[in-house]
Amino acid sequence: MHTIFSGVIPQEPNENVIRRVLAHSENLMMVHITFRKKSGDAGFHRHPHEQITYVDSGKVEYFIKGKGTIMSPGDSIYVSPNVEHGLKPLEDNCVVLDAFTPQRDDFLGK
Repeated sequence: MHTIFSGVIPQEPNENVIRRVLAHSENLMMVHITFRKKSGDAGFHRHPHEQITYVDSGKVEYFIKGKGTIMSPGDSIYVSPNVEHGLKPLEDNCVVLDAFTPQRDDFLGK
């Protein structure tokens, strides 16, 4: 499958991640994220947004409050606001779609 991101400027917050904000309003945001390489780092963090993550390709381990769950393509998971979570890619070139409400202003450079 070949994906075209017309007009979407990729962001690279680190050497392993390509992030593309696909669409957003003040209330909702959809983000496409590619993890170039599998990693032992889950990137634990928290934020005030509700989040749903959908695995598009590859296997990942998703952690919520320290508990890991292996996820495959087609799996999704919900994260409540301000809850520590993180994702560890278990294969190269994993792709996830993240939906946030409200939008992540930090992803827009605001």
